[in-house]
Amino acid sequence: MANFLQKLFGLNDETTISGGSGLPAGLAMARQRAEQIGDTEAVQAIDNGTYKELLEQRAAERATTIPSDVDIYQYNIAGINFRRGIATYVGHSVGSLKPQPHNQHDPNAIAVYSTDGHHLGFIPADETDDVRALRLRFPIPVSVDIEECYDDDGRRFFVGEVTIKVKAKE
Repeated sequence: MANFLQKLFGLNDETTISGGSGLPAGLAMARQRAEQIGDTEAVQAIDNGTYKELLEQRAAERATTIPSDVDIYQYNIAGINFRRGIATYVGHSVGSLKPQPHNQHDPNAIAVYSTDGHHLGFIPADETDDVRALRLRFPIPVSVDIEECYDDDGRRFFVGEVTIKVKAKE
């Protein structure tokens, strides 16, 4: 997800964001959202040009909390921007994956749900076979990360990712 946000904000290894005025519209909206939710660390990082590093640090911290005997599988959430009420689920939470054999568009579809039963989206169609190959029992418990983003024109959209943790086979 950090790579997607880097592309979204036009960041690369040589580029940092100048604080204050001159922020790209999307980054300005991210700063506004960080202020709204009280994420002072993100506001400071945007202002001092270290937002990219903060995103990378947060991703690394999530990765280090995983025991070494666990395999990690991550998938983007497809269709997330077509779901109502997604803004409520921004951040890190837990959820589950459930098959949808009666889905009229794709009988192989696997839906992503929050713990309160809200439909958040789907595992991308080209990755459902990979999830099924894990041979886990449905519903599959997952970690869900949803980010609220803004394009350069200030339009809001969401990016989501699910993480499946499976005890490694010896």
